[in-house]
Amino acid sequence: MINTHSRGNGIELTEAVENYVAKKAEVFERFAGSSGGDLYVELSKTTAHHKQGDVFRAEFDLKIGGKQFRSGAEGNDL
Repeated sequence: MINTHSRGNGIELTEAVENYVAKKAEVFERFAGSSGGDLYVELSKTTAHHKQGDVFRAEFDLKIGGKQFRSGAEGNDL
C-alpha cells in the first residue's frame, strides 16, 4: 500500500486535484508490493520573469524499501 502525501505551494488543492493525484498514484502500487511505501507529491504554481502565463510544476518523491525515486515536470497546466 502506498501512502500518498500531497501539498500545494501557491495553489489550492481542490478535491478534483486530490482525486487526480490519487488516480495517478495508483500506478506505483505495483512497485510497492506488500512492503508499502510513501509518495510525496508537491504541486506548485511558479512564475519567473522569462515565462509568460501560468506555469505549474509537479514533483513526485517515491520512497520504497529504503530507496528513493524522484520525478518532476513543468507545464502550462496541471
